[in-house]
Amino acid sequence: MQGTGNALIADSIDEQTLNKIGNQIQAIGNSTVIVGLIIHFDHDTTNKVLNIQGNLLQALGSTLALPELFHETKSYSTLVSINGTLLQTIGNALQAIAGGIELNTGDEDNLDFVGSWIQAIGSVLQVLVATKSSQTTSAPK
Repeated sequence: MQGTGNALIADSIDEQTLNKIGNQIQAIGNSTVIVGLIIHFDHDTTNKVLNIQGNLLQALGSTLALPELFHETKSYSTLVSINGTLLQTIGNALQAIAGGIELNTGDEDNLDFVGSWIQAIGSVLQVLVATKSSQTTSAPK
């Protein structure tokens, strides 16, 4: 769902901006994680590496989308959007770090669990802002 959401957001932006590129990269990262989860390669390492790379791409994408938020009109929605984007970046980075730890030591770490929840909270904040924004722009006049 998240990958589809990023792709739809990127597709809705006409001009080439950091926000559009960031959402495209996030969608690619989401797809990379999904490939690592669905396709079972001969070596379990390949699946783990795809998961790490996908999370890093998601973190990069959300980081690229962030600068434009600082130039938007200052509002509560902008503040929530900035916080949501930061939380997604932090969550994805934590998941990538946890994947690296698991790849190197073989130990599962709570860091992945925490990163997943931080990312999910950031995503929920982003959805709330997008929903409010679409309701405002589609309201009858």
